[in-house]
Amino acid sequence: LKDYSSQAQPELYASPEDLDQALAQLRRFPLMERAIQLLSIELRSNSKSGLASRIVDLYKEQMLCRLPDPSRPRSEPRVICSMGFDPPG
Repeated sequence: LKDYSSQAQPELYASPEDLDQALAQLRRFPLMERAIQLLSIELRSNSKSGLASRIVDLYKEQMLCRLPDPSRPRSEPRVICSMGFDPPG
């Protein structure tokens, strides 16, 4: 999507800055459950413009990622995702 944002015409999804900010948020915070479902659908449709548009829409609606509550003090780091591997054979 980073390459797409630099090549695509901004009016197709939003300004490149919006997409860049949304992608930065994606890299820092976990996705909301509804965003996972909607982005999964877009990924299966194989449409870069649709995916970019959906990401920006969710970002603008504050429905993309679970952001930390600024009123709560930061606590210990916590695992938000883990991957398991099966041994070969």
